[in-house]
Amino acid sequence: MRFAVIVAGILAVTGAWADDPFAGDWKLNPAKSEFKDAAKGGRVLIEPDNTGGYRQLYEVIFETAPALRLTSHVQFNGTAEDSALNGQDVRYTSRRIDANTFEIAYRDRGTGQIVRTMRFSAEPQDHTLIVLSSDANTAPARRVVFDKLTEGPLLEPGKTIEQTFGPGAVYEYRIRLQAGEYWPGRIEPKGGGVNGALYGPDGARLYNLNGPAAESRSFGLEAPIAGIYRIALRSPAEAAKSFSLGMESIIPAEKRVPAAPAKEPKQKFASPRMAALRKEVEAGNRDAVAAFWREIEKEGAPIFERPAGNDHDELVTFLWRGGTATRNVLVLWFPYAAAKVADYAMVNLGSTGVWYRTLAIRRGARFAYQLSPNDPMEFDQEASVQRAVTAQADPLNPHKWFDGPFNTRFEYQSAVEMPDARPQPYIARREGVPAGKIDKSRIKSALLGNEHELSIYTPPGYRKDGPPNGLLVVFDESAYLNLVPTPIILDNLLAEKKIPPMVAVLIANPNQETRTRELPPNPKFADFLNNELVPWVRQNYNVTSDPAKVVVAGSSFGGIASVYAGLRHPETFGNILCQSGSFWWAAPKPEPYTEPNFLAKEFVRSPKLPLRFYMDAGSFEVDLSGAGGSILEPSRHMRDVLLAKGYEVHYQENVGGHDYLSWRGSLADGLLALVGTSKTVN
Repeated sequence: MRFAVIVAGILAVTGAWADDPFAGDWKLNPAKSEFKDAAKGGRVLIEPDNTGGYRQLYEVIFETAPALRLTSHVQFNGTAEDSALNGQDVRYTSRRIDANTFEIAYRDRGTGQIVRTMRFSAEPQDHTLIVLSSDANTAPARRVVFDKLTEGPLLEPGKTIEQTFGPGAVYEYRIRLQAGEYWPGRIEPKGGGVNGALYGPDGARLYNLNGPAAESRSFGLEAPIAGIYRIALRSPAEAAKSFSLGMESIIPAEKRVPAAPAKEPKQKFASPRMAALRKEVEAGNRDAVAAFWREIEKEGAPIFERPAGNDHDELVTFLWRGGTATRNVLVLWFPYAAAKVADYAMVNLGSTGVWYRTLAIRRGARFAYQLSPNDPMEFDQEASVQRAVTAQADPLNPHKWFDGPFNTRFEYQSAVEMPDARPQPYIARREGVPAGKIDKSRIKSALLGNEHELSIYTPPGYRKDGPPNGLLVVFDESAYLNLVPTPIILDNLLAEKKIPPMVAVLIANPNQETRTRELPPNPKFADFLNNELVPWVRQNYNVTSDPAKVVVAGSSFGGIASVYAGLRHPETFGNILCQSGSFWWAAPKPEPYTEPNFLAKEFVRSPKLPLRFYMDAGSFEVDLSGAGGSILEPSRHMRDVLLAKGYEVHYQENVGGHDYLSWRGSLADGLLALVGTSKTVN
């Protein structure tokens, strides 16, 4: 029965992909295309999302003119998206013409005038994609033709492929795998970068190749079911001149994955519901397991039960519906699973295919997790490569986290929010609540020698004249627009008159390396905030010059950055909102601090400054190694140092981990504590 369900699902998805005329990789046919400048190559990638739209990358490489490269999230619901077109800030919308045609209109973000229109028409019989591209002053439209990428060759494991590459290049290869088999490989770009993705027998993407495009990296592919899988290797903006694709031998599951014990071991915490199921199975009730799965499909997982005589914890039972190829399943809840693997390994209830693990978890918890079938059960570098292709969201849990329109089950997590978790009343958009406006901009920094993108929120009813607005400066722009819906939170707080009107400036990181360099205590970055960013904001927006009405906020590295900004520039930043700050950070040599809590020592030797603090940390952000490298213990230490110096500190501990699941709620708590009209935390 289970096998039949899997096959039916695969056939359904395969049919959906096969019927989609746009999905897949397309190669430019220069001979059939019309250009003002000679084109030497190009490609289009179109992948469906889960709402009827597409992700599209369009790229044409010219002989002498600059390359044209556009990325779009094609939606047909009227949603406008921001992008850049030949260095021009644009906003685009999409509309479907018919089953084989859609159109994208790009408008200048400032004037609203259309600057380019692109119409995509698929011709399934000819395996071609025709794009009619019209500039504002161009008539008639230019015709660009792409051919469907042909099916790639079957790979021979144990061999290496050497392939020339370049701008606009894309290559596909296929490999046949049996259920449970694992194929390790390695991609080595030369003279540039290579992107890529792996796809299942149904044609749907499983996961992208991880790591920087220009670096050599290992990857893996684990087959949940038997079939032909494929890998597509594509050119980034800076494409490699060539690459080698190393194909190691296929590894059967029994040689790679440790099996669960033959006899079901006794668990530390006993679930009454699982005990009842076991009793039914042992009594010979053949319908018990099927009935159990029907109940779980209706209720969702995990299972919650109250332990007898324990008012502090909840019994949480994680479930996995296993098959013949399932050898083990690991509950990936960090940091605990890595510290005690055996305590988070599921057990198989007899030979039923019901895998489960019961844990006692503090009541009120909110956290994210994944499940990893056929896990290596180790936590070293090789195991992390393997786990990247088995760890996935819980298919029985309807609550998703990090789920986006193009994320696969391997690219998002599942969420647990217990019934008595701390409320997060401000994170959802409310009907009838006026919405503020989001402006996009950039700021060039002479101090940092780089450029940061900005999102600027202005509240409903904002005016350039009148009383100045408060100012909120927030790091990690993308996360605080999407995972922490800052504009919605501000709208709701303002609608309830819980905070005064505020302009919020959300600062993006140019890249991850820059974030790691700039956000931990960095005098240049703090000076950039004070000397360049805030003056720019005050020049362009009606905001306060009173530091008591300015909040600087962030989480993790952004949390410690907010505290350091206040320490270095209290004349500007009077309120510090720190979520799970990375106070474990130690200044690199030759600074004298080689142990954690560099910043605590700075406050010890500093005079008391005109600063107010909101701080939080998660009760699951504990240091299991004893090395002082986690969040909870250093945060408590920092809190105590500030209190001892006489600072006003609002501190709370979330029953959660190091993630935005908690931070999306506590941002409002921090604003209420620091600038709330009642100055109290909900």
